Amino acid sequence: MGGRLLVPCAVCRVPCAPAPTSSVPDPLTTPTTAAMAKSKNHTAHNQNYKAHKNGLKKPKLRLVRSLKGRDPKLVRNMRFAKKGSIRAARKEAARQAYLARAGSKKTESK
Repeated sequence: MGGRLLVPCAVCRVPCAPAPTSSVPDPLTTPTTAAMAKSKNHTAHNQNYKAHKNGLKKPKLRLVRSLKGRDPKLVRNMRFAKKGSIRAARKEAARQAYLARAGSKKTESK
């Protein structure tokens, strides 16, 4: 026998010599898990038609950019500066209105 052990065969249950081991797996008994390689990676077929189906749109213009991610100290100062300039504009408008009324009263009294 030369050192080979006889093991019971899974098919016939009779002691048989073990099958010689091979480094290449048997394609009939091993499950294939790997998918076949793709032959085509990309195509532009039909993409131009789809893009023009509803018309090519221009990106919308953003009038006010987001302050997200800006320095918080700067954003806070901007807010206060904007509030101050609005207040100053109101004050100036009120002053102009007052001067206009005062000027019209002077012309009426003469």
